[in-house]
Amino acid sequence: MRMIKMLVLWALLPAIADAATNRRATISNAAYVERMASASAAAWPRLAKMERLKKQTGFYAEAQILIYDGVAAWLINANGYRSIAVEPVHALGLASDYKTFKQLVWEGRPTVYIGLGQSVSEEEAQHMLNNPNAVPDLFGLATHEAFHLFGQADWRLGTGSRSVRYPANPIPRQYRQHLISALYASLQGDAEALGKARYWYDRWQTEFALEAQEIHYYDIIEGTAEYIEGLARRFASGVADTPEAWARSVMERFPSAAVLSVDGESYALGALAIYLLDRMDAAGWQAVIEGQPPTQRLLASVAQIVDVPDAALSQRIAQEVSARNQRLKAVIDPVVAQLTRSDTVRLLVPMASVAGSISLSGSYQVEQVPEELFVDLQARFSPSDGQITFDGATVALTVSESCGEEGGFVVVPFAARDFPVEQAGRLRLKKRGLEIDVPFPDKGKGNENVWCVRV
Repeated sequence: MRMIKMLVLWALLPAIADAATNRRATISNAAYVERMASASAAAWPRLAKMERLKKQTGFYAEAQILIYDGVAAWLINANGYRSIAVEPVHALGLASDYKTFKQLVWEGRPTVYIGLGQSVSEEEAQHMLNNPNAVPDLFGLATHEAFHLFGQADWRLGTGSRSVRYPANPIPRQYRQHLISALYASLQGDAEALGKARYWYDRWQTEFALEAQEIHYYDIIEGTAEYIEGLARRFASGVADTPEAWARSVMERFPSAAVLSVDGESYALGALAIYLLDRMDAAGWQAVIEGQPPTQRLLASVAQIVDVPDAALSQRIAQEVSARNQRLKAVIDPVVAQLTRSDTVRLLVPMASVAGSISLSGSYQVEQVPEELFVDLQARFSPSDGQITFDGATVALTVSESCGEEGGFVVVPFAARDFPVEQAGRLRLKKRGLEIDVPFPDKGKGNENVWCVRV
């Protein structure tokens, strides 16, 4: 009998272990919000009072995070947090999906709305539970987006583009990754690293001048926001202020094994270069916010040291870019083929009707069409008396006057035979990656194949 009991116990052990693992990987939304509030109380007052930054970060003393999971809502600020009535938040009509965000003014204060979702992801819950000093990702997101929305509001920097030319070329990614690696090495004490960084920066600038021009804006905008988020994470976690610790924290977010997109590089370069710049150039921060990319400012007076490429790194990037091009071929080529047909019907969805934030895996330019292509678009639009949901769709983005005044539009192309017919005054469609239910669109100006969703 004892043997049978022992066998039963051993049989149950995997299930018991699994149950324990599941318990370890669960954190309630309320507990997660409390961790966010602790991080805000530790970091935002310090950000608001930093002497060299406070003209851009002083707003954190008054800023709020409005967080909503579809059932409950909380307000977080530099001094603490509280639960609030859910009805007014629900009335905003914003999605509560994880990482959705939007700029608001709530109770007269600058506010970032953040969707929490029904539950915290298992990976994030595990991270929180395994490390008492872990900083919630949503706190980092809120800090980062708040800086975009309020800290950078009066910057005058022109515009740029995050788009990559498809098919992608691995060489500029190799140059910029070598540049990132050199900045990591500088933080870890390599005396020649900045000279090598200048070598890779100059090669990229010279050989890929158009890309350098287009990403200039994002190297500043995203680079500075990533630096501010990094400071907030350090303040919240209590990690020591050392170059080595900063390098580790940046590498955790942008692992050296990852192959970053051109705009993904902007985040890492900003976080690394501004940290170094702050310790070398008292006027560096002001120069950056006035229009000098962080890496350009950091390396302006540094002499080149010719570097030897890391063959393994270059090969890994080439292989990843090649594989990425193959994956993109399956989703981009059919859309481009449809856009180039003379009888294609274009449904224009106004960007002004987007509800909350959007996400995508990348944006691309191709020679055959003038539109920018969004791949894996995740977004919800709330035009007049309707809703459009993109869930992993590949679409185009254009600026057009076809629907009246000039504006930005998502372009959904259809073969003429596939464009839905009117159903009781509405356009209804559901297919992979796209769901539409709106009043039947208006005919566009000057082109019989353009239909305009009403704002």
